[in-house]
Amino acid sequence: MLPALAAAGFVTALGTLLLVGGSFARRALTLGHPRPAFLALGFVLLGLGMGLAISWTLSDLGFLTAWDALAYVTTTTPGRAALTAVMGGALLLAAELSGGPAGLAVLPAAMLLWGVAGEGHGGSQGEGVRALTALHVGAMGVWGGGVSWPF
Repeated sequence: MLPALAAAGFVTALGTLLLVGGSFARRALTLGHPRPAFLALGFVLLGLGMGLAISWTLSDLGFLTAWDALAYVTTTTPGRAALTAVMGGALLLAAELSGGPAGLAVLPAAMLLWGVAGEGHGGSQGEGVRALTALHVGAMGVWGGGVSWPF
C-alpha cells in the first residue's frame, strides 16, 4: 500500500509542478512558454495521481464500487482535497489556455494548492498546517517551474 501511495504522491507532485510551475513561467518568465501541451500533461498527471491515491485507498479497504468512490470523494477530508485539487487544476488550465489576465489564474492555482495540501498530514493537522503546506507546495511549484522551463 505505501509504495503505491508514494507513487501516486509522486505523480501528483509532478503534475502540480508542471501545471503551477508552467503557469508561473508562462506569465512571469518566458511569455507563452512552455507550450500548452506541458500544462495539459501536468493536469493529466495531477488527475492520475489523485485517482490512483483514491482507488488504491478504497481497494485496500474493500470498497470497489462507484458509489463508494463518490461517497469517499464527497464525505472525507482526503477525498474532498483530491476533488478540490482536480477542480482547481481544470480551472487553472482553462485560465491559462484562455489567455486572459494573470489575475484569472490566481484563484484556481490557490484552489489546486489547497487541495493538494489537504492530502496526508496537511489535511489532518488543522487549517494552519494546511495553509503552510499550500504555501510550501506553491513555492516549490514556482521555483521548479522557474528553474526547469528555460532548459
